[in-house]
Amino acid sequence: MRRLSSQPLALLAAFSVSIQAHDPGHHGSNAPAHQHGVGQLHLVIEQDQLHLELQVPADDLLGFEHAPSTAEQHAALAAVQETLQQPERLFRLPAPARCELEASELHSSLFAPADPAIEHGRHGEHADISARYQFRCAAMSRLQQLEILVFDLFPDSQRLVLQAITPKGQTGAELTAKRNLVDL
Repeated sequence: MRRLSSQPLALLAAFSVSIQAHDPGHHGSNAPAHQHGVGQLHLVIEQDQLHLELQVPADDLLGFEHAPSTAEQHAALAAVQETLQQPERLFRLPAPARCELEASELHSSLFAPADPAIEHGRHGEHADISARYQFRCAAMSRLQQLEILVFDLFPDSQRLVLQAITPKGQTGAELTAKRNLVDL
């Protein structure tokens, strides 16, 4: 699988910064605040490409957000990584759009081998997990809706804040287990 292009999601990040700059309730850095139960979903449609980036607190997926220290925690981390490497379990794309995964990347400090000297000073830090996916859709005009399945797999993930750039414009929404459809 080839490496992801960062350009479309960089465009979305710029859009996000622009929105936050005009939000009088937003304070602090450009990064969203780490809040358990709340993640981010960034979506960009560009020509025949669909780019998705899911960012969630590790605690929402694992039940912990420190380096795994028990066999059960190592197994849970491996299971989450395996699940995230199967985006069809996280997102339901309409079959008529004929979207094929071209590239994916997973990122988290938890995925790196543990270094006890470093880990000792990290207790109390928050860890996030980021998953990026790039699809090529043969019939992009048929991609009219995206169903978010994350909530079924990870019930501690209660909300996803959606930011999207599509040919129809820029949009945002709050997604939950009961409101898990994104109209494109």
